[in-house]
Amino acid sequence: MKNASIQNGVLPKHDLSHVEAFLFDLDDVLYPHGAFLSYDMFWETLNAYAAEQNGLSVEEATAITDRMRADGGHKDILKEWAVYGAFDFKGFTNRLDAVELANRMQPCGHTLRLLQGLKGRRIVFTNSHTTHAQRILAHLQLAEVFDHVSDYLTRGERLKPEPAVYHDLVKELSVDPSRCVMVEDTVANLAPAHAMGMTTVLIHPQPKPEARSAAYVDRWHTSLTDWLESVEQ
Repeated sequence: MKNASIQNGVLPKHDLSHVEAFLFDLDDVLYPHGAFLSYDMFWETLNAYAAEQNGLSVEEATAITDRMRADGGHKDILKEWAVYGAFDFKGFTNRLDAVELANRMQPCGHTLRLLQGLKGRRIVFTNSHTTHAQRILAHLQLAEVFDHVSDYLTRGERLKPEPAVYHDLVKELSVDPSRCVMVEDTVANLAPAHAMGMTTVLIHPQPKPEARSAAYVDRWHTSLTDWLESVEQ
């Protein structure tokens, strides 16, 4: 039963004996939700940087970003800013890579052991840039757990939930989508995975009701360890 563990306090096993590849989002999944930068803090950081680059006030930059995001779809806002005016991608990623980690998250031995216990390939599938993924995985002492990392730059600056990104990844891995499980905190990123036949897992402490009950969400758990403890292979 979908979300049974959350609704009645019982933690049913999640039978994944068919799974050959586990695809994990990075941010807010492999570490506690909001520990690096909250959703609002990310956009605040981006708007402050765009303001500096273009000689705008933060308020003006925020209004421009809001208009870009309101146009619909899942636009690459960094590219939108580069079209609008000045936006040095490397400079922005350097700013994100300068955010200290020690007081925000710590390695978790329990998470490590649970991940190591999965019978299948373990893949990081993230919209973040390469150095951020490398830095987070190294800090969490999880780099050796994963067989492959697909990030924004290694796949040609393309973002989830663009369907082609998912199709290209399973082709690269030579795996049948029906033998994959996708683990995400962003519910929209699960829709293409479900459409391809993947099992989908939403990890979020407080998702909106419509997110956790979406037809393309097979399971919802409040944390990664909560779900990993339920996996049965």
